[in-house]
Amino acid sequence: MNVVLWVSRHSPLPEQLNKLTQYLRNYKLVMIRERIPNAEWLYNNYIKPLLDQNHRVIVIPVLPLSIIARLVELAKQYHFEIWYAKMNEIYRTNDISKAELVLSEAPERRTIMQYADGIVKVYEFEDFYRVKEIKIELEKIS
Repeated sequence: MNVVLWVSRHSPLPEQLNKLTQYLRNYKLVMIRERIPNAEWLYNNYIKPLLDQNHRVIVIPVLPLSIIARLVELAKQYHFEIWYAKMNEIYRTNDISKAELVLSEAPERRTIMQYADGIVKVYEFEDFYRVKEIKIELEKIS
């Protein structure tokens, strides 16, 4: 069985659920909204028990990059998948009512994020992508 671990404070959008059904046909969605201290904690408490039951595990995380990077390493070692829900910024404003109008044109695939500086952004779901690697390239400051 396919088990999707949705690791986010936000529920999936209807279009995201449609895409999951398109790609996986049958799956069980498990929402994880609690604080994730590190990748090992998520692996030990959620992923490993499902792998032990021979499920195909797909993790869709909205987490700090350092945790996702470690999850990708664990995924290679223990044979589960990390998917990324790509969201594109399509509108930016200081006026929440304007943002809500843009959202209302396609609420099944759009969401609003309000930031502390007063900026409101509308994002639209593009698709899911399998995360194969996370790489940080550094350059020495001279």
